[in-house]
Amino acid sequence: MKFNRSSFLTFIALMVAVTFVTCGKTGQKSVITHIPVQIKNKGNWSLWDIKTGAILYEGEFKKEPTVVSEGVFITRNDEGELFYNKIEDDKNFEQIAGPYLRGSLFSEGIAIVCKEESYPSAINTSGEEVFNLEPQDGVTFQSVGQCIDGLIKFQADNGLWGFLDKKGKIAIKPRFDYVDDFREGKARATLHAENKDEFVIIDSDGEVVTEVDQAYIGNIIGEKMVYSDSKKEFGILAVNKEKEKLLNASDKFERLNIDGEDIFYKADDGWGMIDKEGEITIRAKYVTLSRLSDDVYLGFKKDGDDALYELLNKKGEVIKKEEVDGAVNLRNGNFLVKDGKEYQIVDEEGKAVGTNTVKDVGGVNDIVRVASNYSDMVESDYFDWGKIKEYVGTIKSGSLAGFSLGVNCIQAASQLEKLGSVASNASAGKDDQGKGLVFQTLSFGWVDNNGTEVIFIGTGYEDKETGSAGQEGATPDTYDSPAAVDTAKYVSKETPIPDNAPGWALYQSYLNISISMGRSGTLSVWLNFDDYIKKPKTMQVPVDYDGYSTYIEEKTVSYEKNPDAKVSVVSVQFELQTDKREKLQKLIDEAFSKGFTSAGSRNGVSLYTDASGNRWEINGTEIKLLAPATTEYSKSY
Repeated sequence: MKFNRSSFLTFIALMVAVTFVTCGKTGQKSVITHIPVQIKNKGNWSLWDIKTGAILYEGEFKKEPTVVSEGVFITRNDEGELFYNKIEDDKNFEQIAGPYLRGSLFSEGIAIVCKEESYPSAINTSGEEVFNLEPQDGVTFQSVGQCIDGLIKFQADNGLWGFLDKKGKIAIKPRFDYVDDFREGKARATLHAENKDEFVIIDSDGEVVTEVDQAYIGNIIGEKMVYSDSKKEFGILAVNKEKEKLLNASDKFERLNIDGEDIFYKADDGWGMIDKEGEITIRAKYVTLSRLSDDVYLGFKKDGDDALYELLNKKGEVIKKEEVDGAVNLRNGNFLVKDGKEYQIVDEEGKAVGTNTVKDVGGVNDIVRVASNYSDMVESDYFDWGKIKEYVGTIKSGSLAGFSLGVNCIQAASQLEKLGSVASNASAGKDDQGKGLVFQTLSFGWVDNNGTEVIFIGTGYEDKETGSAGQEGATPDTYDSPAAVDTAKYVSKETPIPDNAPGWALYQSYLNISISMGRSGTLSVWLNFDDYIKKPKTMQVPVDYDGYSTYIEEKTVSYEKNPDAKVSVVSVQFELQTDKREKLQKLIDEAFSKGFTSAGSRNGVSLYTDASGNRWEINGTEIKLLAPATTEYSKSY
């Protein structure tokens, strides 16, 4: 093979994007059987059998299909709709389901799909719907993952995470701030309970196996997980209540990664391998290093402008090496190399698999998700237009969202508070959920032995010298305000002035509220007033100066709400998904087609007047009601 350095950077970007989390002696056998490829530069797409090297459906697809998972792949039409296709043989395939707005690859016989403005559902490899995820037990499903280890993770509309079984029934109630997909019956999770954040390992019943008391822990592989107790020390813990240290954290290991029964370590910016006692078996000199088969490892090296792959045995002895631009483990005993302008599949002996070479490969992100046991999340597209129509229906002469011009700020504030409380009834009693740290990624750039960023969860690092997390030379008392102690002596010792308008600021002339409507979007209501809504109450008091003279001074004795401040502008802003705004615009236009008079437009803003002479401005999805220009309520216009 010829070595072409110019295309190395392109391929290394591809390689760095790919990761495989494995289990067992030889690693997880990939369920990916084919990848999308272009035989000619910028040509149509085909599928490439990554075991035999055969090309299927040459030039069949104008748009890039997905990888083939469990015998099924996804294609898109010009409108972006998804269709599921099943391989029959090397010349024929059958379209089994579609069109869908969104969809995942198959995993354990199930794919999660979603039609426009519908709840997610699941199909089997025959294209038949096996369940529909309408709300159940008070839970509305916002996004749904893939079936992994018999369970399907989901996020509810309140932001919390839980799991479904393969029949679409809730198996673990949504109470977690973050969850992994399960691996061999266990998963990492975080939750907020009893006013504190907990980092835990849960079992398939949702029960806590053990709490995490380390700075960070990595993915669970088998009964082990990598842990870190400082930024430069890593070790391995057992996944049990005792959290036995199988390998003590050591600064010899800049990083650790468990891959099946293999333990890879990083030192001096290279990856190598150690045994369970921490003894080095392969020196850290590879950009990526992974098991290719039972007895062979694949290492990729780069030294300056030179790059090559090496095939090694368990002792780290090189069996074969060759200069190439890059190499990616396909997890089926073969690997993909790029040499010059072409890609080729190579086996564990370094021999070409088949005779086909291709100009471009695709589906890398799909390979990552499937082979890494990370869910491809599918979002619900259900949309409650009834709620949107309810607010658009409040558009009438002199009133918007139930607010009328000329109402004083005290009445308006009470009305705004009721509007907010009605909107938040669904989440009442859940104020303590979803708080605090959900998960952390290692800010100093963790990547595993295959070059992919890894998510860690845990309590975080504490700077023992300063007592402040992540802030060198800082203390909790002085970091944010170094002059806090010095300025304390200037604080007045006088009795505080009573404040009967708490939460309002002096010189404030507006009130606002943002209301979540779930998948329907967000509604923001702004009220502007013609005067400040908070004012000081003063009185004349005698002041004695040194016992020699007395003067009458006006002093503030309290702060009050200003009943003279009247609503002068009502503004309602809808925040919706982009594909829903056109329909909202039609609803708004329809509302203004009766009982309103068009006053033209200015700078793209549509202008109207109502029967009372009030002015209206429509700017996209924002509706603004203003008093007539001749009245006292028009100062803020």
